[in-house]
Amino acid sequence: MSRLLIVLLIVACLLTACGSGQTVLKEKSAGTTITVQKGAKFQVQLEGNPTTGYLWEVKDLNTAVLKQVGDWEHKPSSDKPGAPGITTFTFEAVGTGTAKLQLVYQRPFEKDKAPEKTWEVNVTVK
Repeated sequence: MSRLLIVLLIVACLLTACGSGQTVLKEKSAGTTITVQKGAKFQVQLEGNPTTGYLWEVKDLNTAVLKQVGDWEHKPSSDKPGAPGITTFTFEAVGTGTAKLQLVYQRPFEKDKAPEKTWEVNVTVK
């Protein structure tokens, strides 16, 4: 392996490690357990389309362990009206312990209908 390639690999690894350092959970993270330090922030990014009336909502958050930081944000995949995209939530680990983080994808006005999707992870805060 050439020295230049080795140097480039090392720089790439350092840039990745020195990035924002914030954990980002996506659809494929569902069903897993993550461990974060108290005071750390992390994001959840899920595909959705609020123009259809369906929204991702946090369900039964254990606020002694986790808190939602700000409101969710949605970034459409294109400029076309009604385009789906990614909905992002930010959470902060505020206390040690464990908590189930569950989000449901539903139309808030359809009270008697089961969610279209459910996403959850277990969070351990040290």
